[in-house]
Amino acid sequence: MPRIKGFWLYVVLLVVVLAGATAWGVLSQQTPEQKAAAAARKAKNEAIAAEQRAQQESRRHEKFAVEFCETRYKEMNADRQYTPAMLRLHSMTCRKMRDDYRAKWGQDP
Repeated sequence: MPRIKGFWLYVVLLVVVLAGATAWGVLSQQTPEQKAAAAARKAKNEAIAAEQRAQQESRRHEKFAVEFCETRYKEMNADRQYTPAMLRLHSMTCRKMRDDYRAKWGQDP
């Protein structure tokens, strides 16, 4: 007989565990208000991430433009077919782009 008592103990224990797991699953589901709040947070976070990506892309593009300007100025200066006025204008343009970048982003490109 002790063997049958042990069997029923395991059956009761299994039923209690399954009932507890079912109750836990039902009680842990989100309410519609919680789902709406989570969706709003997700949308807000996605908007912030999109804005940061756009800002990084803009920064990268502006940095590339400044570096290209300076590279082109070096090429023009080495070529010697450009007049000093043209070189001066290009140099001032590059300097202005660098200053604008520094003012906008707070660091050199």
